[in-house]
Amino acid sequence: MFKLFYFTHKNKKLKLLLIFSLIAILSFSSSNLLQKSTANAIDPEVQPILEPNAVVFDWLVMIYLDGDNNLEEFGIDDINEMELGKITGSSIAVIVMFDRILGYDVTNGDWTDTRIFNITADSDIYTIDSVLLQNEGEANMGDGATLESFLDYCFINYDANNYWLNLWDHGGGTDGLCWDDTDSSDFLTIDEMQTAIENSVITHSVDIDLITHDACFMNMLEVAYELKDLADYFVASEESIPADGFDYEAIISALEADPTMNASTLAEIIVDSYDAFYDSLYSNVALSAINLTLFDSFIPYLNYFASNLTAVLDDGIGECIEEAFFNTQMFYDAFVIDFMHFIKEVLSNNTLMTNYPDLNQSAINLVSQLNSSLIMDNYQGSAYSGNANGITIFMPVSNTIYDSYIDDYIAVVDIFTDMDWQTDTLWDNFLANFYIRGFGDESMGYDELELGVNTGTQGLTSDESHYYKVTIIQQGIYEVTADIFSGDADIYLYYFNGIDFDVIGWSQLYNPDDGTTEEIRLDLIPGLFVIEVWGFTASSYDLIIEEVDPIAISVDQTVVGNGGTQEGTTGFHFVQTLNHYYVITLTPEYYEFTLTYDSDVVDFDLVILDDDYSLIDESYSTGDVYDIDIEVTSGSTFIIIIYAYWGVGSFNFVVNVVTDPPSTTPTTPTGLFNGFAYIVTILGIVAIASIYRIFVKKKA
Repeated sequence: MFKLFYFTHKNKKLKLLLIFSLIAILSFSSSNLLQKSTANAIDPEVQPILEPNAVVFDWLVMIYLDGDNNLEEFGIDDINEMELGKITGSSIAVIVMFDRILGYDVTNGDWTDTRIFNITADSDIYTIDSVLLQNEGEANMGDGATLESFLDYCFINYDANNYWLNLWDHGGGTDGLCWDDTDSSDFLTIDEMQTAIENSVITHSVDIDLITHDACFMNMLEVAYELKDLADYFVASEESIPADGFDYEAIISALEADPTMNASTLAEIIVDSYDAFYDSLYSNVALSAINLTLFDSFIPYLNYFASNLTAVLDDGIGECIEEAFFNTQMFYDAFVIDFMHFIKEVLSNNTLMTNYPDLNQSAINLVSQLNSSLIMDNYQGSAYSGNANGITIFMPVSNTIYDSYIDDYIAVVDIFTDMDWQTDTLWDNFLANFYIRGFGDESMGYDELELGVNTGTQGLTSDESHYYKVTIIQQGIYEVTADIFSGDADIYLYYFNGIDFDVIGWSQLYNPDDGTTEEIRLDLIPGLFVIEVWGFTASSYDLIIEEVDPIAISVDQTVVGNGGTQEGTTGFHFVQTLNHYYVITLTPEYYEFTLTYDSDVVDFDLVILDDDYSLIDESYSTGDVYDIDIEVTSGSTFIIIIYAYWGVGSFNFVVNVVTDPPSTTPTTPTGLFNGFAYIVTILGIVAIASIYRIFVKKKA
């Protein structure tokens, strides 16, 4: 599993051994970006397209770039890469729809709406100098209608011999892609993506030659199958993608040098440039190109294989399949497996091959199909030992984390609704038979952990997890602390909601660079919680969870706090869910609650609860100072949360009496949420099955 900070990448969100040697470079770029003069910001005047369709381009490149989340900075970087790769008077048109957000990157005018650009040649690596074609206002990039409208715009205004569509953002495989934080974290489901593309290409009678996903985990059979009738080739990753994503300068430069190249060649260039860019940096990265035109002929082979696996289950020796499954290459999160490696593990089982000749032949046929035609180009890092062969398939380990996820897949509901794969293949039938017999169950091995009692020194190997369950019986504020004695380990806190475990907190410091103590601090309600300690590298640690009191403060007392945040820095340091809690008792009066910090380096939010942890007021605006005014009509106690959202830094907080209150006093809202529910609201908690989109990995 990948290190969670790596997660801001598209969601480019959990763990894998990817040591960021680029962090220094990214930090340098970020600091220089902040120093750029706003005089270089984009001219907001929209430039009209001159004589639409007057030119037939060799290639029309359409980039759907969702930077309306923590990937904003990297979206700007990638547009600058495209500009570096362009040449003047080119027969290649690169059209980008780019949606931005407030709070991550302040360069290039710090606009937050959605704009369409025609990428033009430019050597400035910091400033977007391309032609602004259209301002869309605030668009929801997680809505299929937005994707469809972007394609319509491109097809109406540009003609080309070849078309390449690239979707850029956080990705989650079958969970979807392109999460838009401004629009309630809406995202494109796989069917929604398919429908949007299909509607546009049918309307305009256009054939797309190549579709790519610069987003995590998207190269799944299920995803590729949705695209088989919409393009000839598909490029995506089995694994998480680093925040820098594709090497756009190299790709656009190659396309400029040979604009008549076909889609197959371009797909291979994208894979090969990815190899060249990342191979010396990370061991756990992968990218591959798929020939979509062969899917229809491939499916009968897959169905024959799935039906033979079901026959083995019917004969009562499914443990052989389970053994092959547990030996198969999995990725960052354990919900997909490398399909070819699974087939090879089945072929290596003597019991299966001796007793099931049809299974043997079906497996051999599938390997031949995958090797010779379907997977046309594949790059895998050294960490996979040759077992990341180019495309994954849905097959999670069965435990309380994934059981409802598996049920939704088999029943084709929720995010899987209307997917073609389950209708046209027998894979879901095989999985239903596999899991209903109790196979694939991987016990998480929870150890009981008592409040206030240390685990003592424990050892972890790289990519190993230890799980501890703890029962909270009293609502309050709790700290989970892991002292890291050696190596680098991270901690995650899960809450059992009665059906699944939801991730509610994490601490992913780089040890020892960011410190040697991993810490989570949240207010919790009674219930069952699980703490995971995960070894980013081989590590040793001591873990404890304990209840802590909020810090008591008084009127006119300025308190200073500091620390990391939920999303950490743009360099993926100091990522942790570490809230700050204070308590104050006030007599009847009119008060001002003031939070001050440097918004250039950190973003803290202010939340005020009553002593029952019900919400009183909140402030999530941006800027250096937050003020909340409250009239207290009777003696009351308030709990203050300084919620740590982005960056790392310090803050000042003070409660003052307002000597000259306004004539109209504010209305104090009634409490609607208990503290835990409120924190869940803040974090946008999702089921662990979707966790890879939360964090800083590109494409989490």
